[in-house]
Amino acid sequence: MAPQGIPGKNWGYEQPGQSIMGGEYDLYIVRMRRIWRPPTDVYETEDHIIVKVEIPGMRKEDFEITLADRQLVIAGHRRFPEGKCVYHNMEIHYGAFRTEVRIDRAMGDAPIEATYENGFLFVRLPKAEKHRIQVRVAKEEDQSS
Repeated sequence: MAPQGIPGKNWGYEQPGQSIMGGEYDLYIVRMRRIWRPPTDVYETEDHIIVKVEIPGMRKEDFEITLADRQLVIAGHRRFPEGKCVYHNMEIHYGAFRTEVRIDRAMGDAPIEATYENGFLFVRLPKAEKHRIQVRVAKEEDQSS
Protein backbone atom coordinates (compact mmCIF):
# COMPACT_ATOMS: atom_id res chain seq x y z
CA MET A 1 0.00 0.00 0.00
CA ALA A 2 1.29 3.46 -0.85
CA PRO A 3 2.07 5.81 2.04
CA GLN A 4 -0.21 8.77 2.58
CA GLY A 5 1.03 12.30 3.21
CA ILE A 6 4.48 13.25 4.47
CA PRO A 7 5.96 10.98 7.16
CA GLY A 8 7.32 13.65 9.50
CA LYS A 9 8.27 17.24 8.84
CA ASN A 10 11.76 16.52 7.48
CA TRP A 11 10.97 13.91 4.84
CA GLY A 12 8.76 13.90 1.81
CA TYR A 13 8.00 11.54 -0.99
CA GLU A 14 9.46 12.39 -4.37
CA GLN A 15 6.25 11.19 -6.02
CA PRO A 16 3.66 10.24 -3.38
CA GLY A 17 2.08 6.89 -4.07
CA GLN A 18 4.15 6.03 -7.13
CA SER A 19 5.98 2.73 -6.78
CA ILE A 20 9.37 2.42 -8.43
CA MET A 21 9.55 -1.37 -7.93
CA GLY A 22 6.73 -3.89 -7.69
CA GLY A 23 6.64 -7.16 -5.87
CA GLU A 24 5.40 -8.36 -2.52
CA TYR A 25 5.97 -4.84 -1.20
CA ASP A 26 6.49 -1.46 -2.82
CA LEU A 27 9.45 0.85 -2.29
CA TYR A 28 9.26 4.60 -2.68
CA ILE A 29 11.74 7.37 -3.38
CA VAL A 30 12.28 9.30 -0.16
CA ARG A 31 14.56 12.33 -0.01
CA MET A 32 15.45 14.73 2.72
CA ARG A 33 13.97 18.18 2.18
CA ARG A 34 15.71 20.26 4.82
CA ILE A 35 19.17 21.76 4.97
CA TRP A 36 21.58 19.50 6.81
CA ARG A 37 24.85 20.28 8.64
CA PRO A 38 28.00 18.31 7.80
CA PRO A 39 30.44 17.36 10.60
CA THR A 40 32.65 20.38 11.27
CA ASP A 41 35.81 20.82 13.36
CA VAL A 42 37.36 24.17 14.29
CA TYR A 43 40.91 24.31 15.64
CA GLU A 44 43.94 26.61 15.81
CA THR A 45 47.52 26.36 14.69
CA GLU A 46 50.17 28.93 15.48
CA ASP A 47 49.20 31.12 12.51
CA HIS A 48 45.67 30.08 11.48
CA ILE A 49 42.18 29.18 12.59
CA ILE A 50 41.23 26.06 10.63
CA VAL A 51 37.67 25.04 9.83
CA LYS A 52 37.52 21.43 8.63
CA VAL A 53 34.29 20.12 7.08
CA GLU A 54 33.76 16.44 6.27
CA ILE A 55 31.85 16.36 2.98
CA PRO A 56 32.92 13.75 0.43
CA GLY A 57 31.62 13.58 -3.12
CA MET A 58 31.85 17.29 -3.90
CA ARG A 59 33.42 19.47 -6.56
CA LYS A 60 34.98 22.87 -5.82
CA GLU A 61 32.17 24.69 -7.65
CA ASP A 62 29.59 23.05 -5.34
CA PHE A 63 30.73 25.17 -2.36
CA GLU A 64 29.79 28.72 -1.41
CA ILE A 65 31.98 30.20 1.34
CA THR A 66 31.33 33.64 2.81
CA LEU A 67 32.63 35.62 5.77
CA ALA A 68 30.68 38.60 7.12
CA ASP A 69 30.61 40.12 10.60
CA ARG A 70 32.89 37.36 11.97
CA GLN A 71 30.45 34.68 10.77
CA LEU A 72 31.94 32.09 8.38
CA VAL A 73 29.25 30.34 6.34
CA ILE A 74 29.98 27.24 4.29
CA ALA A 75 27.04 26.15 2.16
CA GLY A 76 26.41 24.11 -0.93
CA HIS A 77 24.57 21.23 -2.45
CA ARG A 78 25.68 17.60 -2.63
CA ARG A 79 24.17 16.02 -5.71
CA PHE A 80 22.07 12.89 -5.48
CA PRO A 81 23.68 9.86 -7.11
CA GLU A 82 22.86 9.39 -10.78
CA GLY A 83 20.70 6.54 -11.93
CA LYS A 84 17.65 4.82 -10.63
CA CYS A 85 18.10 2.73 -7.53
CA VAL A 86 16.20 1.61 -4.50
CA TYR A 87 17.61 2.40 -1.07
CA HIS A 88 17.02 -0.07 1.71
CA ASN A 89 18.94 2.15 4.13
CA MET A 90 19.98 5.77 3.52
CA GLU A 91 22.23 7.46 6.06
CA ILE A 92 24.30 9.64 3.73
CA HIS A 93 22.88 13.14 3.38
CA TYR A 94 22.33 14.72 -0.03
CA GLY A 95 20.91 18.05 -1.07
CA ALA A 96 21.47 21.48 0.45
CA PHE A 97 23.83 21.81 3.41
CA ARG A 98 25.08 24.68 5.56
CA THR A 99 27.42 25.10 8.49
CA GLU A 100 28.17 28.35 10.31
CA VAL A 101 31.16 29.15 12.50
CA ARG A 102 31.50 32.26 14.67
CA ILE A 103 35.08 33.58 14.58
CA ASP A 104 35.84 35.23 17.93
CA ARG A 105 39.51 35.99 17.30
CA ALA A 106 40.99 38.92 15.45
CA MET A 107 41.95 37.94 11.92
CA GLY A 108 44.99 39.00 9.94
CA ASP A 109 45.16 40.68 6.56
CA ALA A 110 46.48 37.63 4.69
CA PRO A 111 44.00 36.03 2.29
CA ILE A 112 41.64 33.30 3.48
CA GLU A 113 42.40 29.97 1.80
CA ALA A 114 40.05 27.07 1.08
CA THR A 115 41.18 23.66 -0.17
CA TYR A 116 39.28 20.46 -0.80
CA GLU A 117 41.08 17.14 -0.49
CA ASN A 118 40.12 13.55 0.29
CA GLY A 119 36.53 14.46 1.14
CA PHE A 120 37.44 17.30 3.52
CA LEU A 121 37.10 21.05 2.98
CA PHE A 122 39.72 23.08 4.84
CA VAL A 123 39.21 26.83 5.33
CA ARG A 124 42.31 28.58 6.71
CA LEU A 125 41.72 31.96 8.34
CA PRO A 126 44.88 33.90 9.22
CA LYS A 127 45.24 35.05 12.82
CA ALA A 128 46.12 38.64 13.51
CA GLU A 129 49.68 39.20 14.60
CA LYS A 130 50.15 40.16 18.20
CA HIS A 131 51.30 43.73 18.61
CA ARG A 132 52.99 44.92 21.74
CA ILE A 133 51.78 48.36 22.73
CA GLN A 134 54.21 50.54 24.61
CA VAL A 135 52.96 52.64 27.48
CA ARG A 136 54.28 56.18 27.70
CA VAL A 137 54.31 58.31 30.79
CA ALA A 138 52.71 61.67 30.22
CA LYS A 139 54.65 64.68 31.41
CA GLU A 140 53.55 65.78 34.81
CA GLU A 141 52.39 69.37 34.89
CA ASP A 142 54.36 71.74 36.99
CA GLN A 143 52.45 71.89 40.24
CA SER A 144 54.48 74.71 41.82
CA SER A 145 52.20 77.68 42.16
